[in-house]
Amino acid sequence: MATLLATACGVSAQSAPPADRHALDPRHELKLAPAREDNWRCQMRGHLRTLTDAMRQMAAGEYESAAAAIDENFGLLPGGQEYCREPIFTKDESIVASRLPPSPPPEVRAMFELMHAAAREFSANARLVTSGGDAAKAWKSLAALGGTCTACHAVYRIG
Repeated sequence: MATLLATACGVSAQSAPPADRHALDPRHELKLAPAREDNWRCQMRGHLRTLTDAMRQMAAGEYESAAAAIDENFGLLPGGQEYCREPIFTKDESIVASRLPPSPPPEVRAMFELMHAAAREFSANARLVTSGGDAAKAWKSLAALGGTCTACHAVYRIG
């Protein structure tokens, strides 16, 4: 299935990247400690999985579950924190890795704040649907949350 999808998207498993693929990539490279890079990639995969799960849950009318999933994965619960939920890190190791120097530049941190604000807005809008709120507003706010990912990835890349 993955090969079929990759082929349909124009990706070939046999093709090698250009010798200097970064020369062709106009995005700003973020220089991070290797463990922090691994942790970020893991968290981004978690965000993508959670966005997809939220879409499935909302399509099934489970708006509260969608909001809860976003709250958990994006670290929005009281005392909560984002961390890698894959076996490559324990929760504590992920939290330590997320603090390794160097810190991301202020512009990147500002984009994180926008992402978290969009996640909070989505959660609130999704929860309102169960009490008669506007489902379209919840879907639009989920799209806006996904848009924060796209915006950051359009400007920045990790090593």
